[in-house]
Amino acid sequence: MSAGPPSDEAWRRFRAALADANASDDAIGALKAVLDLLAEAGVPPAESAVLTRTRLALNDLVGGREVPEMLRPAPKRKGGRPPPPTAVEVQRAFAVALADVLHRDGRTRREADAMAARRMASLLALRGAGNGAKAIARWREDAAADVGRKGYLRVVLDALRARLARESDPRVSERAIPRAAAAYGAFRFEPTKTGEDRDT
Repeated sequence: MSAGPPSDEAWRRFRAALADANASDDAIGALKAVLDLLAEAGVPPAESAVLTRTRLALNDLVGGREVPEMLRPAPKRKGGRPPPPTAVEVQRAFAVALADVLHRDGRTRREADAMAARRMASLLALRGAGNGAKAIARWREDAAADVGRKGYLRVVLDALRARLARESDPRVSERAIPRAAAAYGAFRFEPTKTGEDRDT
């Protein structure tokens, strides 16, 4: 079977399976949906092998079996604590970026940090952070100190700032940042009566 575009029915099944996986935070189910779609499109198993191995590795992790090498944690950094998960670093960048937008729109830095912390309170990165505004200020300083751009926080924040600089209307950015953060498990959204998205 040669590779080609999936059928409309295959897309329908894929989107339904992906919606179910998102609703239950089921990473294994999401990977299965992707693999099923690739198979429907005729992609040879050898070309999607890394996704298959990831799915099996997650099954092993959930099932309490030996964790495969690909999912084992990186060596601990100095001080004994491992770096935060990538998703948390990305969420931190979103929170700082939102505070930047609010500051650019006329709030003081402290007001912007506090408002961003309230708006992004459901971020995994902000849970347990104590004073959210102070956490956002600290992450901004951490990113600035990363002159070698070694961490995801600095790299993602730089990319977000470059994108946001091209947007003249801060209200567009204020809506877009939480939507983008949703991809990292930060928010759940539901449509409003006007058809726009809102954070819940």
